[in-house]
Amino acid sequence: MYENNILLDCGIARDLPETNLLNTFLQDCQVRNFSPRTIQSYKSNLKYFLSRHSVQISPEVLKSFLVHIRDEKGYSPSTVENYFAAMSSFYDFLEWEVKEGISPAISFVDTVFLFTFLLILMALFYTLVLKAIIKPRKR
Repeated sequence: MYENNILLDCGIARDLPETNLLNTFLQDCQVRNFSPRTIQSYKSNLKYFLSRHSVQISPEVLKSFLVHIRDEKGYSPSTVENYFAAMSSFYDFLEWEVKEGISPAISFVDTVFLFTFLLILMALFYTLVLKAIIKPRKR
């Protein structure tokens, strides 16, 4: 049912830590029985994000990325929500990996940074949702 072709072909240089992290995350999604469509969506969204940013980013970079996909790329609120879901799951996974000490490949990721990042990501998401409700885009 799940094909291995979703792994390794991430479009990121294979020697970067982001490639290993993304592949490990996608494998975890398979183990947790995410649908193939969800895995493909997460892969695509995270590939786009990680091709432009490192795993460790500042809140300002995150905000500018979400604004970029919403305003400059013209993505709908539901698409921005899908990016949020992928990024949130990815960073939740990284936090769990660090806490459990399972993967030495992500030992450089700081748990406090991840927790702060997740809080900021949630705040930005709710801001985007509120803006979409208050001032919907014209179609």
